[in-house]
Amino acid sequence: MAKLIEAAQRMMDLYFQDYAPNDSFITVDDFKYQIATTYSTMLNALYQQERKYNRQQDGFSNIEIPAAWMIEEKAVIQTDKDDEKMYINTQHQVFSFDFDNAANGIQDIYSPGRGCTYRKISLNERKFKNVVPPASVVFFYLNKSNEVVFWHAKEDAKVIIQYVPKVVGEENDCVLSDNIISTLQPVVLETMFKAKNGNFIQKLDNQNPNIVPGQQIDPAVK
Repeated sequence: MAKLIEAAQRMMDLYFQDYAPNDSFITVDDFKYQIATTYSTMLNALYQQERKYNRQQDGFSNIEIPAAWMIEEKAVIQTDKDDEKMYINTQHQVFSFDFDNAANGIQDIYSPGRGCTYRKISLNERKFKNVVPPASVVFFYLNKSNEVVFWHAKEDAKVIIQYVPKVVGEENDCVLSDNIISTLQPVVLETMFKAKNGNFIQKLDNQNPNIVPGQQIDPAVK
């Protein structure tokens, strides 16, 4: 995986191979912002497309995000006796899709080797905890952006979580899968080239351009 600041620096280096001194007002923060924006826009577009297609095919809006967007982390299930919960904390925030109540940013949690079977539930299904009979699986749900809560898991059990990380333009240490950088790179560079030429029009998640163009101006030019 790559940190956001590393991906931004890499793309900025590619940009300045073609455009140098006159574009010095463009900084790495501009690239970080555009990477984060492009990342979120592409993910939400993919999510909505998959959701619509699957609902048409079988009546269910089940979503499977391609593995290229995912990162994997190892974790150990902990117990909070005060709050009476078993949980893990992810190292990074889980991406939240628009109009998603099933935490599709988490693709899977599983045991390394032989172990328990883990099954994701939605926040709405938490209320059934007291009426769910004993089961052979461990249920889990995303309780906070970086906290996953389990029902009837084993304390200190080792798990692997596969999820889509959230990328925020203001944070250098956000991470994204190395596999997706090549997909983001041409879109980000094209956007920055348009900004340089003064014809940059930001698009919304629905791919419709804003009414008011967003033009980047060199403050050094009077």
